Amino acid sequence: MITYSFSQSPQSADVLVVPLFDQKSLPTEIKELDKELGGLIAAVKESEEFTGKKGQQVTLHTAAQGKKKVLLVGLG
Repeated sequence: MITYSFSQSPQSADVLVVPLFDQKSLPTEIKELDKELGGLIAAVKESEEFTGKKGQQVTLHTAAQGKKKVLLVGLG
């Protein structure tokens, strides 16, 4: 089993890389980030534009909380 932790989102970053597994619901730690981003991650997952399959990537452009881009990376 692979686990990861997401302690605290940096205050500002040019690109924040978020690893996600291929599962329907977002992990609790990612839900907190998603809330900061106004539900953007959940919306992309629900649209099935990004599912979390291994090697899949999508870049979200946002200025929320000083994060210019959020890169979702699928872990399978």
